[in-house]
Amino acid sequence: MENNISYEHSLRHSYMHIQNISISQDAYETKMLIGTHIPGTLKFNLDNISTDPLLSYDISGLESMKSYLESNPLSHVDLSAFMESLNKLFSSLDEYMISENSVLLSPSAVFYNPDNSSWNFTIIPDFKNVFHESLSEFLTYLLKHIDYKDDRAVIMGYSMFQESSKEFYQLSDLMRIVRNNIAKENQSVNVKKDSSTTPSEKRMISDDGIFRPIDAGIILKSDDKNPASSSQSPASFDIIADSITDTSDKYTPTESDDPYIEDSSDSGIDSFNLSKPEPRSLFSSFSSYGKKSDIPATPEEDIQVKNTIQSRISEKNAKNSIKIKGFITVLLMLMIPSMVWFLKGGLIFKRTLPLILALEVGLSMMIALDFIMHKLPEDA
Repeated sequence: MENNISYEHSLRHSYMHIQNISISQDAYETKMLIGTHIPGTLKFNLDNISTDPLLSYDISGLESMKSYLESNPLSHVDLSAFMESLNKLFSSLDEYMISENSVLLSPSAVFYNPDNSSWNFTIIPDFKNVFHESLSEFLTYLLKHIDYKDDRAVIMGYSMFQESSKEFYQLSDLMRIVRNNIAKENQSVNVKKDSSTTPSEKRMISDDGIFRPIDAGIILKSDDKNPASSSQSPASFDIIADSITDTSDKYTPTESDDPYIEDSSDSGIDSFNLSKPEPRSLFSSFSSYGKKSDIPATPEEDIQVKNTIQSRISEKNAKNSIKIKGFITVLLMLMIPSMVWFLKGGLIFKRTLPLILALEVGLSMMIALDFIMHKLPEDA
């Protein structure tokens, strides 16, 4: 078929000609292609002047795949674009009731459209072709021209090649491989972007480099009720800490707490004593903070707690071990006679029934003995 293809180029148009192809001019597909341009295909024209019919296709502004792959190895995005174009072509063929065997799948007959990054295909009316086999050969050709620096392209190419080697593969199987790989690639790219971005640092509001209360989240409000104090200081302070969300934790220091703390009740200052421990929350039983004691634990208490935890963990592990052993024993008691019955038949099963019963009794005694040993108290 490659020898029958020729190209004609001019400053205004470019055409691809296919010669020595016998087609029926009265066939349905021939009339359909002459009168209608099917999406995803090259515009078709039939020349009846010559003795042999000449099939002409308009390829203006397009580039053949054979020429395109010489300088552009296929990335995973290119492979996806090609398979999506092929999938759209099949939808169009079903709509216009044209057989898939009419598609000429050849590197010289598939053209790339740079305007929309899609691929256009050649349709030969009433073409005697087995598209199922042609697609397998074409994927083998694409496998030689993928970008081997693109790991995702390599995975997609070899996965589609292996799928096409099956006897009854379908195009939907290939599209599933393509779309799953594209989704995984997009997910990995998003993860890399999330890991590379760092939270923006909190910038000081003051641009002159001088630290002011507003940079720490302290809002200054003027106090017009006390003009005397305003003459001494420009404003009274209402300290609003962004990090403290529960306003019920306010604490006003008094002289009984610290003799060096002056009484600031007249200055309009509301302050927080950060040295005072936080009270227990309302639902302290569900929070580890509510259970902590203000008194530090002694080394003896730490050792006692550790021993208690270790004893509980060992007890829990022992119970789990007994459950697992019991489950495995019951499973063996069911599987052994079943396997003998299905693998050796009913006659062998009847002959070995006493041996099987003795084996199951032994298993039962072992698990019972293990359970009794577990219940016995340990020596002090």
